[in-house]
Amino acid sequence: MKALCASWATLDRGSFPNIVDWAETREWMTRDEQALMDEEAALVTEFEGTQKRFNAARNAINERSQAARQRGDSGPRAILTTNDEALVDAVQSVFEDLGFEVENVDEGRQENEPKREDLQLRQPNDTTWIAIVEVKGHKKRGAASEDLTKIERHVRAFLKQEGREPSLKMYVRNTQFALPPDEREIPCSSHPEQVEHFCNEPDLPGVIVSTADLFLLHRDREVLGLEEARRRLITTRGVFRHRPSPA
Repeated sequence: MKALCASWATLDRGSFPNIVDWAETREWMTRDEQALMDEEAALVTEFEGTQKRFNAARNAINERSQAARQRGDSGPRAILTTNDEALVDAVQSVFEDLGFEVENVDEGRQENEPKREDLQLRQPNDTTWIAIVEVKGHKKRGAASEDLTKIERHVRAFLKQEGREPSLKMYVRNTQFALPPDEREIPCSSHPEQVEHFCNEPDLPGVIVSTADLFLLHRDREVLGLEEARRRLITTRGVFRHRPSPA
């Protein structure tokens, strides 16, 4: 309060008498004192300008951060927070960002036709390679062994329709998405025998992918290169795990 009154007194000594010693007023200062007062005022002005520029730059960064978060929430991070059709759409977008050609099989399915796999993946510049992908999400429970059985039915349907087996079967799981990603269980970790059977058939290999690992792979795609990112995913036999690149 004293400092505030002193500031007012320098502007209006009549209203605030005896607040500031007369020797501290500019009119009775020496040249050295006046020079130092001017130097301090210039420093304060410089600081205030720097503070304004800092605040403006920080506000701009915060605005861009909010926009980036919204893009992340509606984009790749949606594979960690959704299920059903929203999850399938989000997974499709992530695969497309990895350079796969992706077909949403259900979009072309007639009402009287049995349900097929959710997605089909194709490699660029390889007309013979094709993967069928089943996408599932559950808010609380983990992956169930019967989910792997459903994919086997899709394999038989693919064989009947296409006259050949697919090159790869893939099971993408967003399990326990009510939990933070690093607290969720590894998909099918309690069913090792079913995982072994699903993933290591000699003629039709399989891979089980958690959306947490898929998100991390997608984030590292530019560091790895799209071809290497796809290779790591489709050559895994078992549960795919991705070790993130250093930030």
